[in-house]
Amino acid sequence: MTAALKLAEDLRSEGSRVEVDISLKKAEKQIKTALKKDIPYLLFIGEEEIKSRLYTLKNTASSKEEKLSFERIVSIVKDQRN
Repeated sequence: MTAALKLAEDLRSEGSRVEVDISLKKAEKQIKTALKKDIPYLLFIGEEEIKSRLYTLKNTASSKEEKLSFERIVSIVKDQRN
């Protein structure tokens, strides 16, 4: 969870609105909740992502998922805002 909170803090410092789901719900239920809120991107952070420093970013509009560096994620989210 610490990695997720750190990434959220870093994204916020770049001007992004971020919500971290710390509930104990299954991932599927967390995704459904995010979709109901019209959240444009979901960021998945697990042990593998923490080790590799490549995070899974899902575009909810296209359902496309990519493993990306934090810097690339910031760039994509900034571009979407503009």
